Amino acid sequence: MALQFNYLLGKEAFLITADGRFEVDLKKMKAAVAGLTHDLLTVEAEGDYAKAKQLLDRYVEVKPALKKMLQLLVDIPTDVWPL
Repeated sequence: MALQFNYLLGKEAFLITADGRFEVDLKKMKAAVAGLTHDLLTVEAEGDYAKAKQLLDRYVEVKPALKKMLQLLVDIPTDVWPL
């Protein structure tokens, strides 16, 4: 999840507004999703451990903006519990 979030944020597919909400740029989102898909599938197809590690090292950190938004979801009831 953090990888996708940070990749798309880095491509400005969405922006974080002053009030902490997300604003999606649909044109950039389409291109960013295509780029992320390409990068992930290429790493998988080539079996390139070094490139996979490089992607994770660059994008896996859960940034404060994402942590803040996830905290807002904690109290949302769910009827499906992970095992």
